[in-house]
This record gives sequence, C-alpha cells and structure tokens, in this order.
Amino acid sequence: MVLAATGDDTIRTTTPDIARQIKWPRGFTARVRKNAFTERWHGREDQLEQCIEREGPKYRRAFAEGDPENTGVWFGEAAGLIREIESAGEIVERIASEAEALLAAGPRPRV
Repeated sequence: MVLAATGDDTIRTTTPDIARQIKWPRGFTARVRKNAFTERWHGREDQLEQCIEREGPKYRRAFAEGDPENTGVWFGEAAGLIREIESAGEIVERIASEAEALLAAGPRPRV
C-alpha cells in the first residue's frame, strides 16, 4: 500500500484519535492514508464523537482484522519517496559501504 502511495494519498486528521478515544490537545493531527473511514468522518469529527459508542468498536475491529479501508493506516507524505522494501541488513550494509567510500575519497573541496 505504501509503495503504491504518494503524499497526496494521505490526510492530516483527528479522526483516528477520536475513534481510539485518545484526547490530544487542539491542533494535533495524525497523518493517515485517505480511505473510506477518513472520507466518512473527516470534517464530521463532532458527529464521530457523538456516536463513538458504536464507531469506536467498529474502528478497533477493522484494525484487528487488518481492514485498511475502515481504520487508520499510518504513514506520511514521504510515502511517495519509497520505491522498494529492503531488509534492515541490506540498508545497514549499503550505508556502511557508502560511508566507507566517502571516507576513502578524502575531504571534499569547499565551494
């Protein structure tokens, strides 16, 4: 899902926190994937709070079942920069190799 996404596929919203009944100070939002849940509730936060007894359990059930359309899928605008999924070992090896090459090349002249 993240590999196919762009930053435009996300939204800043308070709806996941309302559904999880987590109180954040005003102005704090989450960045999640736009989906059926955010389409249904973003901009209607007051109504979501009014029916939380019904909607909270539905949100948690969707999360437990891995339903990406009816729960918060947490990722941000940087999703558009992700091109592949690598193992942590591959990433560490690449970073070490690149660092070694840079150090072997010596200092760069200042421009």
